[in-house]
Amino acid sequence: MKQLTCEMCGGTDLIKQDGIFVCQNCGTKYSVEEAKKMMIEGTVDVTGSTVKVDDSGRIENYMTMANNAYASSNNKEAEEYCNKIIEIDPIHPEAWLLKGIVAGWQSTSRNIRMDEFLSCVKNSLSNAKTTEDLDDLADRAYKEYYNLTLAINKLKVDSVVSYSKNWKDYISFPPIFLMWGINIQIAYATAYKALNTDKGDDVKPRYLSEELGLDDLYIKCKETLISGGIKLWNSSLHDYESNGYPTDFMLDRMMEEGKIAMLMLNYVIPSDTSKITDNEKPNIIKACKNLITMKTVWMDLKSYTVSFYNGVESHPVSKCITMQSKQEVTAEIRKYHDIIKLCDPSYVVPTVDDPKPQAANGGCYVATAVYGSYDCPQVWTLRRYRDYDLAETWYGRVFIRTYYAISPTLVKWFGHTEWFKRICRGKLDRIVKNLQDKGFESTPYEDKAW
Repeated sequence: MKQLTCEMCGGTDLIKQDGIFVCQNCGTKYSVEEAKKMMIEGTVDVTGSTVKVDDSGRIENYMTMANNAYASSNNKEAEEYCNKIIEIDPIHPEAWLLKGIVAGWQSTSRNIRMDEFLSCVKNSLSNAKTTEDLDDLADRAYKEYYNLTLAINKLKVDSVVSYSKNWKDYISFPPIFLMWGINIQIAYATAYKALNTDKGDDVKPRYLSEELGLDDLYIKCKETLISGGIKLWNSSLHDYESNGYPTDFMLDRMMEEGKIAMLMLNYVIPSDTSKITDNEKPNIIKACKNLITMKTVWMDLKSYTVSFYNGVESHPVSKCITMQSKQEVTAEIRKYHDIIKLCDPSYVVPTVDDPKPQAANGGCYVATAVYGSYDCPQVWTLRRYRDYDLAETWYGRVFIRTYYAISPTLVKWFGHTEWFKRICRGKLDRIVKNLQDKGFESTPYEDKAW
């Protein structure tokens, strides 16, 4: 309520005398009704026995300020203005809708305010005065739900990328956001029937998602999920490969984060592939192709230790994927190829070979026992020498066969003893150095068939 102020001179010293108010500065006189109009904000109706205040001007100003704040992404301020409007007019549909929208946009991955959004939308729709107003409010509410869901889904996916253990939290999200859309449709249908009771059973509210062309929400959320899974995988692989010889810790972290990345992509593929729709196929194909790449890399993951002998550094493998795991992963790769073929009949399924046991050609047994792994720089050098030098001549091949006939027994008897490793290590180190000086590389190597 404003302070009583003289309209003629601006003075505030008005005293009631003989039933009227008199300005002590200029002497202007005001009746009681005139004084009420001067003291109350808004337009005052003093007819009848009660005083009625018209706050439409204030509401309009607050609504303008709320919309301006929302347009400037100042959602908190917009919410405050909406609250002021609702205090004055508790059934103001526009204020309720905007209050819900700005509450939703203040969501975080840990504090999703969509329950408030839905509650406000329900109040907005139930207070619509005409069917035309209801349709407009419902359309805007559903469009905001669509955009809010995409934004919150990205927040959830980003939280998994930054901390893979948040994956379990994400799994519960899609069913919830589908229910949000259903609740809006129900609130709209309820309000629509209430406004059209005279039409009886002929009342048929629109199906909002189809009418607005917004029925691809689940597909778009899966697109974001695929991108997040690829990002997590690439980030984890980069950290794993940052050191030429990953440690056990680096391997364990790569395997943990890699599993989550692959789960994110697997989530896109339905368990029942016989019911894949056309609009799902692009995401499924993309997920399968990336999973094939990831699984192929997965089979070669390993970690290394550091050892020294006579001042020479070596990096024997300490952990690697088991043959059984490789066989299981190979079966999964074939499955993904089959799913791609199901989605795209023109796809040519490549031949996927079974994983080969280490040392399929006979496994450098002594060197493996000495250096601790069939996959380490020294053994890679020796395997290259075997495949590209010894195996090229008849006498070299005789030597290889003789070596593979004798060395398994030697390793079985003495391979675990320190004296055997010590004697052989010095000789092998000299041989390896000599071969490397001749150009035989010590980089990762796949055996040549001969």
